[in-house]
Amino acid sequence: MGKHAKGKELRGIDSVKRASILSNLFVTFWEVSPIHAVKATMLMTEKEPNQVNDLALVEAVQRGELEAFESLVDRHLDRIHAFISIKLPVAHLADEIAHETFVFAFRHIHEFTTGTGFRAWLHAIAFNKVRAEVERYCREEANKLSYAEHRLMETAVNQLDAESAREVEALNGCLEKVPAEMRELITAKYHEE
Repeated sequence: MGKHAKGKELRGIDSVKRASILSNLFVTFWEVSPIHAVKATMLMTEKEPNQVNDLALVEAVQRGELEAFESLVDRHLDRIHAFISIKLPVAHLADEIAHETFVFAFRHIHEFTTGTGFRAWLHAIAFNKVRAEVERYCREEANKLSYAEHRLMETAVNQLDAESAREVEALNGCLEKVPAEMRELITAKYHEE
């Protein structure tokens, strides 16, 4: 069955079942390639009742009716939050990233292309925010590891310096016990080297 035949087959199914099928398709795509999954979701332009309402709300926000964005947030917050929670290595940042996603969407609402899915657009924004957070988290962990290694090396060097100082002190004590003529010979021999 070709990809176009599959799309036509989905149109004959009710919207709830179609959403479930598309969601499973998205998960399958996501496991293979997150980038392709986001692109595939954005290409799904099947107009469901919610999508039509989303487009009307987006157009209202673009016209300056800012309270319409609140409806968009109410409609999509749970899904975006769940999506972000699953993808983040540290779940406590999910609220912050979800907030950043909607702030970004609000500030760039004029860039939204009519005819594409608003939810897919939000997912793409969230995906980019998560990716940036994962990169930041990895850098931070690498810096912590590097700092820990540096501190271990510094501690080891300080311990060696302390041990060397004790050895030098012990050798000086022994040298003081050696007769003066021998001490001069020993000093001359080892100071040259």
